Amino acid sequence: MTIQFMNIDELIKTLDREKVLLKEMFAKRHSLQFRYDYALEMTEYKEERIRYLIENGVIRDTGDCLEMEDVYQKFFEDVLEVNEEINVSSVRDYISVLN
Repeated sequence: MTIQFMNIDELIKTLDREKVLLKEMFAKRHSLQFRYDYALEMTEYKEERIRYLIENGVIRDTGDCLEMEDVYQKFFEDVLEVNEEINVSSVRDYISVLN
């Protein structure tokens, strides 16, 4: 069951507290499965911190691995402009600029 954050302060506080884990998960979002035991190490072996992120829909547990929820991954990609999808219209725009 997913619980939503009560307010923006709670969300920001959580993202700040877990920034080391979330930064690492985001950086490795395409390259490997993020192991639960590695996440546990990054949260100072406090399983309740991982459970809190899962319960609030920031990450999901897929068995032995964790993944960042799509809404957060997309948010970070959009804000940081690091989405790796190729947009055909933007490629055409760049080509026309180069010509």
